[in-house]
Amino acid sequence: MTSCTATINISPPTHNSPDANTMIENRKIIDDEFQQIFRRAQEAINKGVHPSLIPEGSSGSYFVYDVDGEILGVFKPKDEEPFASLNPKWPKFFQRMLCFCCFGRACLIPNTGYLSEAAASIVSEMMQLDVVPTTRIVKLASPSFYYSRFFGNPDVRPKEGSFQLYVKGYESGNTVFARWNYDKKLLSEEEEAKFRVLFQKMCIVDYVIRNTDRHMDNLLVKHVPGKEIQLAAIDNGLAFPVRHPECASSQLRVVRGQLWNLRQALLQNETPAEMARREPVVVNRRYRRGEPNTDDWDKWFRIKMPNYSSQQMC
Repeated sequence: MTSCTATINISPPTHNSPDANTMIENRKIIDDEFQQIFRRAQEAINKGVHPSLIPEGSSGSYFVYDVDGEILGVFKPKDEEPFASLNPKWPKFFQRMLCFCCFGRACLIPNTGYLSEAAASIVSEMMQLDVVPTTRIVKLASPSFYYSRFFGNPDVRPKEGSFQLYVKGYESGNTVFARWNYDKKLLSEEEEAKFRVLFQKMCIVDYVIRNTDRHMDNLLVKHVPGKEIQLAAIDNGLAFPVRHPECASSQLRVVRGQLWNLRQALLQNETPAEMARREPVVVNRRYRRGEPNTDDWDKWFRIKMPNYSSQQMC
């Protein structure tokens, strides 16, 4: 089994640093590409090529096509999320009506999954890990979506939700891992080392966003033996948990704490499992105006143990 090492810059970047400028340029390129694909989706809907409901999953999610019927992305409306009132999946409807006492997750804010989906994509891009397909918040209108029908014909109005670009040629982790276990020769040592790096990148993203729902069905793998191996982490709607969010700054302290633990794990060359066992911390900025002119993290930030009684984290 081969080993794989990487040099990682863990100094806090300033606004004018080359790393910061590169991230800004990369974001612009990604956003331009996304807008081009989204315009194709809107053009297809205007010409009568409407999205189709995906049977799998617990929410109303839809494949969105171009005029030729090619899948461009997956749209998840806000009001069709697992615990939303217009969820078209009957099991969730009965759960909401009959089992309301065990409905939802106490550490997650209801009906914000679409925000979590987009935020996970941005975190992956900003950290230059690129394991989450590009996802943004958009508005789409189509008669394929589920609308209230209490007053006759529904009003086909634009719905806000997350739009994630479709990844072609990917399969679920269950399918790919079963194939690898059946034929050990399919995965070379070089490909195994590359996949290990991709998997660790996904672990970093999940750790930072505090994902509560990673499993083999939303871990997608593309493997062409001897040519290509890639990983895509989809379905990130159950992340960024908080118990009772009082303000955005409290949540940012939690996210900084995850990044602080990530940095310590990298410095000490820990495995993803060891990193996940680290004690959670919250991190405050030491400065109010102007950034410190130093790479010393202790002069940038102040570390505190979480105060669970103040409900900063669950």
